[in-house]
Amino acid sequence: MNKKDNRRVYPRNGCVCVICVLFLIMISSACVAEQKKPASTDNLIARLVKDIPADFPRFEFAGHNQQAQLLNHYLWRHFRDRLGHTRVMFNKEYTLTSDIWLGNAIDKRFNQRIQDAYRQVLLEAAMDSEGYVLCQQHFSNSHDHGWPFPSWAQADSNPNRIKGKTAGWFFQPLKTIRGWVGANFLKRWNKEEYVGEKAVSLWQLQDVNSLGIINNSWHLKATGPWAAIITPKGYSINAFDAPHLQLRWKRSGEAKNHNVPYVEWLGENDTHFSPDRRVYFYPEKTPMSRHRFHSIMTMYRHPKWQGKIKRIRICLAPGESDVKFEITSFFTVYDTRHTINNPILILTSWRYFNWTGDIDFLRRQINRMRL
Repeated sequence: MNKKDNRRVYPRNGCVCVICVLFLIMISSACVAEQKKPASTDNLIARLVKDIPADFPRFEFAGHNQQAQLLNHYLWRHFRDRLGHTRVMFNKEYTLTSDIWLGNAIDKRFNQRIQDAYRQVLLEAAMDSEGYVLCQQHFSNSHDHGWPFPSWAQADSNPNRIKGKTAGWFFQPLKTIRGWVGANFLKRWNKEEYVGEKAVSLWQLQDVNSLGIINNSWHLKATGPWAAIITPKGYSINAFDAPHLQLRWKRSGEAKNHNVPYVEWLGENDTHFSPDRRVYFYPEKTPMSRHRFHSIMTMYRHPKWQGKIKRIRICLAPGESDVKFEITSFFTVYDTRHTINNPILILTSWRYFNWTGDIDFLRRQINRMRL
């Protein structure tokens, strides 16, 4: 067996080692206490194991029933009390190795056998248009496809030094801002310019009227064919700290004439916006976006996205004048996507098939694995 094969079986060997160590500890403890064992021990163990489902996996050790029952309790309690199966990708390889052998183990989140829960998550693992497998951790104000942190608010420990590096605006009351940015940063900073009506007042409008903040979002109405909003003066960013931008919004109706919204920017020495500094984006949804668009703008690939960026213009509906918009936030985004997600999807799919022999799964997954 080559070194690569040895590496792949470590998680399973690790689980066996842990079980063996626990077993030896319990055996040693039992031998020391055998002669002075209280009469209530059997009753205690009986209470611990009484709720274990009859068809849940159990250990049996000849001559050591109490130790086996304690290990059964440990296994069941761990499975029962944990958070449950999720769609998060980073831990799938080793959690599947720990779970896949459990017969008749029903996951409390998916309400199905743990093997079927893994099957569903692997087949439904989200990918972007380039084949990148998404992290799918939880909601945050960072890259929707990546890890929840770092966010733009973590560019510096001092909020006064955030300016010039990153930026973010949330067009809603401070108390309604979800995620760590609201709870751990904006509330502590006490800087109104990033939040609510104060944030709205700083932005420049073109061919669009502000209707104010309604239901935790900034409502706007186009008044001409080039509805756009421009970031406030004095809030420059560093292109290196903003490889992506994200706009969380919605619009009325569908785009006409297949026109696509876009952003343009002013570099340190630029005096006007220009098409040669333009990046298009789409009203797209992600697993985190719910009922609004989370449009992710890939900026770092543009050759002129360099150095200091003084202002950004967001053209929301080119060529349309009868459109309404709702915007909850706009912020710079670090690239927090994991490079490990794709190989983890491949390895976990391989382990699942090795354990189950599920040919239908392999048929449906093999081309995704190749991608």
